[in-house]
Order: sequence, then C-alpha cells, then structure tokens
Amino acid sequence: MQTFIVTFLVFSASICLLIFWASSGPLQLDSEQAFTNQVSSNDHEMITIASWNVAWAYGMGSEGVNYMPKNREHFLRSLDDIVKVLRERDCDIVLLQELDFGSSKSHGVDQLKYLADKLGMNYAYAPSWKVNYLPFPYWPVSSHFGRVNSGGGVLSKFPIKKNRIILHEKPKSNPWHYNLFYLSRYTQIVDMKIGNKVWSVYNNHLEAFAKNNRILQAKQIAKLASEDKDVLIVGGDLNTTPPVANKKSNFAGYEEDDYENDPTYEIISKIDGIKDTLPTQEYLKEEQRWFSFSSARPDRKLDYIFVNERATVKEFDILKSPVSDHFPLFAKVQIN
Repeated sequence: MQTFIVTFLVFSASICLLIFWASSGPLQLDSEQAFTNQVSSNDHEMITIASWNVAWAYGMGSEGVNYMPKNREHFLRSLDDIVKVLRERDCDIVLLQELDFGSSKSHGVDQLKYLADKLGMNYAYAPSWKVNYLPFPYWPVSSHFGRVNSGGGVLSKFPIKKNRIILHEKPKSNPWHYNLFYLSRYTQIVDMKIGNKVWSVYNNHLEAFAKNNRILQAKQIAKLASEDKDVLIVGGDLNTTPPVANKKSNFAGYEEDDYENDPTYEIISKIDGIKDTLPTQEYLKEEQRWFSFSSARPDRKLDYIFVNERATVKEFDILKSPVSDHFPLFAKVQIN
C-alpha cells in the first residue's frame, strides 16, 4: 500500500509539473494586439505583398533537428537581413510566420516589433504558441527551447483597423501530453484601410505533420473567407504542395512528409473571389524555380499568395535567401 501511495504521489507530481511547464496563462487574442503607428497610408493602388516563414530568425534546423542554441547577435543579424530584403522590395503588406515575441531561445527579442520599428510599418500579432518551459530538443538539456512565446504577424504600410486570430485544433493523433506543448496552427485576419476601402488579409500557418488536420484547417479558412466579401489576400505557409507538383513524397531528409492525395491547395484556391498570384501554367514552366522549402535543399513549394480575383498581378517572384529555412515570396498587384 505504501509503495502504491508513493508511486501515485510521484505520478501526480509529474503530471502537475508537466502541466505547469506547458502553461503560461491564456493567449491574448483581442484587437489590442494590432498597432497602428503614425504611418502614412500608401495612397496608390499598386501594392507589393510578401509572405515569409522566417523560422524565428534562426535559419535551417530551427525546429529541433540538429538544433544548437545560437547567440543573440545571430538572431539580430538575421532580423536585420530580413529588414534589408523587405526594404529593398519596398513591401506594403507582409505576412510572417514563425516569429518569437519574447522566447528564451531567441534571447527575449520581440521579433515582430523589431521588424516593424526598423521598417516603420504598422503591425499585428498572431500569438499561437506559449509555454512556460519547452524541454525540447530532449537532449542535451542546455539545448532546451525553454520559455516559448511565438506565432505569426502582419506588417502593413496601411492603417490596421482590426486583428482577429483563429487557433486551429491540434492533431488528435498526437498524445495528449505532446499537445500540451505543441504549437497551435492559426489563421490571422487583419482588416486594413487601403485608399477608401477596408480589406481583409488572411495570414495562415497550417499543420505540417498531420494531413487530416491540415485539410480541416483549409476547410475552416475557406468557410471564413467565403463569408467575407472584402478579402484582398489569403496567404502564408500552407504546408502543402500544388496538386500538379511532380514530387509529393519521399523528400531527402524529410521522408515522413507526404502530400499525396492532399486537397489543401485545391480547397484554398477554390475560395470564391480569389486567385493564385502564380498561375499553374507558370509554375509548370519552371517548377524548381518556385520551390520555397528548404533553403538548404529546395525541393517543394509550400508557401503561397492568393489575391482578390479583381486585382491584376503584375509580378510574382521568389528570393533564394538563406536567412530562414523558407524562401520569401513577393507579388506586385494592382487593386482594381
């Protein structure tokens, strides 16, 4: 009996410690997370849009595979490199995924605010991952991520009127204790005033490792956007390949990634009133040119920018930058 009591107490204490590590209070998801500074609205109708999963300004290996902690200077240099790219492209709206807002592994820097301040842009947060202590990678302990506060964000030269965040359901296939620490995938909807009209911008980061969850998330986005009559942009890291991709599985170093029979792209692309800024025929002309992941060995397109069907796409481009494990996408469009 005594052995049972001791075992029960140890087990209970372990569960309490686990829950404490995985908790850090509720994520704040209200409109106060949108910050509009005294930035003049761009009054022309030609706008440059970017989408970039910046991998927390770490670079390749940011998710734990061969992960090694890096010093504060590394992260600041990477952020400055991101600023340089976005400034050179004169971006008006930027969709960002995988940002830290004060995490231990990136030395407490609020990366979205850092970028916004350097670029002189308005910004809106999409917090999606907040834990007191993340014991990952599991070994050595010195490499643990520790405190995590991260998600995505939007930068804009236009005044931000509203910011909404939808946190998608975590994969049921994950063990419950794993999901305590697992990031939430999200859809961020930012309303911004461009000229005399308020448009909606959808910034997304979809599930990477559970296909069924990713499909459900795409369906939720499609439902939201279909009910929204003022959608200008739907973009971000969708973690899926185009249906016409020549390779959808057996990627070197990522053998578990499988996009076969994945309708995620089709669900998003069929949202009424939007179109891909990179037409299928252009993608197929030179498929490898448009691969956005990984920066070390590009072998697939995972990132997208869709725009309102009434907008005229003037340019679409991708930059082979080594700052992140994803390459940034750029689209120049005329709003009609």
